[in-house]
Amino acid sequence: MILCSKKGIRTDCGGCFRFRYDPSKRIPVRPKALDFQKYDEEDYSL
Repeated sequence: MILCSKKGIRTDCGGCFRFRYDPSKRIPVRPKALDFQKYDEEDYSL
């Protein structure tokens, strides 16, 4: 069961037709910080 703010309790197989995706409300996942400790000075030279 899904609780819809517009239509109340709904079954999970049937979506709420009032739902509209809003990309401005999306919170993106933060990228992981790169670990440069594993590289030596030799890795950066030609």
